[in-house]
Formats: sequence, structure tokens, C-alpha cells
Amino acid sequence: MEFEINILFNKFLQLVHHLTPIQKQKLQQALNNEPNDPLPNNDLKTFLLNGPVFSSMQLKTIKQTRKSINQWRTK
Repeated sequence: MEFEINILFNKFLQLVHHLTPIQKQKLQQALNNEPNDPLPNNDLKTFLLNGPVFSSMQLKTIKQTRKSINQWRTK
């Protein structure tokens, strides 16, 4: 998969080299104006708090599975 990404990146570099100086300048400005941190800590915290949780049935299944595995390990 990394190989495919490198090929795409190389093609992208070839395209950038063919840009006019004005287009290169616009591209550079767009890259400089892009924020480095797309998710501030506040958004990440909200995202994690609103993430999926186990239902009581799923927790019961996990508990039973752990119990079965522990019985298997002690034999």
C-alpha cells in the first residue's frame, strides 16, 4: 500500500512541477493557510465522548466469554 501512495505522490510532484509560477504561488499560499491541527482538543474530547458504547447485552456476552476463556486456561 505504501508503494501505491509513493507512486501517487510522485505523480503529484510531476504535476506541481508543470504549474506556472503564479499557480505555484497560489498553491504555496493555500498550503501555508491550512491549519496544522484539524481537530482541536475540544473537538477530539467531544468526539470521544460521543463515540459508540457497548450495550448491556454486549457487556454480558463479553463477561461470559472471559469466564469461558478463564476456565479453559486453568484446565
